[in-house]
Amino acid sequence: MSVYHKEDVKGSQAAVELSLSNIAAGLAPLPAPGRLIRNKVARCFLILFNRGETRSLYDTLQTLSRIANDNKSANIQAKM
Repeated sequence: MSVYHKEDVKGSQAAVELSLSNIAAGLAPLPAPGRLIRNKVARCFLILFNRGETRSLYDTLQTLSRIANDNKSANIQAKM
């Protein structure tokens, strides 16, 4: 993404955010993300919000927090 300008990123930012969130959640066609994948997704979000709009940053953080909490509660229930 280093060659893209802010105007280029803004146009497709919503679709990229959705795709990255789906990868982080490990939805149906995707495997559960490991540490490496989560780190790469985080770096992509960092680049995306540095070059694009930051309006949806709060909503994205809430979504990622919800994903982490859902996974944590599923792990606790699996141990019981």
